[in-house]
Amino acid sequence: MSRLTLRELAPKFLEWGIPGFDEIKPDLPSGKTEAHLWQAGRCGICGTHERQASKRHALDHDHETGLVRGLLCTGCNLQEGWQPNHTFAMWRGGLNPCAIFGWHYLYRAGLAPQSLTLDEAERHQRHAAIREEALQVQIAADMKSFHDAIAGPLS
Repeated sequence: MSRLTLRELAPKFLEWGIPGFDEIKPDLPSGKTEAHLWQAGRCGICGTHERQASKRHALDHDHETGLVRGLLCTGCNLQEGWQPNHTFAMWRGGLNPCAIFGWHYLYRAGLAPQSLTLDEAERHQRHAAIREEALQVQIAADMKSFHDAIAGPLS
């Protein structure tokens, strides 16, 4: 069994080159981000163009922070949230167009993405981390209460 190389595992957008300033227009069409223009209808993970897909590509975002990561085809978008493979883990971990190029947008279902400053984007990330930490503390407390209820207090 052969091992995959990092190049084979990496999201396809890494093969497209760095966008030039002339490629990204300051006056974006309504509801579009720099990622829309730069990705030009291509899925950031598999590279499939929207013309080859049955549906328009989705604007993928982190459900904890609300920050947009880039465009994904339906297949990749459905797998992204639960697929444990390295490609999706890299995408979720910051190897996506918006994170790399510093494009900060807040996803808003049914509305145009909201442009954010770097400080606003970092604040969304901090709030998500605090919520996650609070959830872990609550889970630990619930587990202790459950154990105490069925087995008596821990010594």
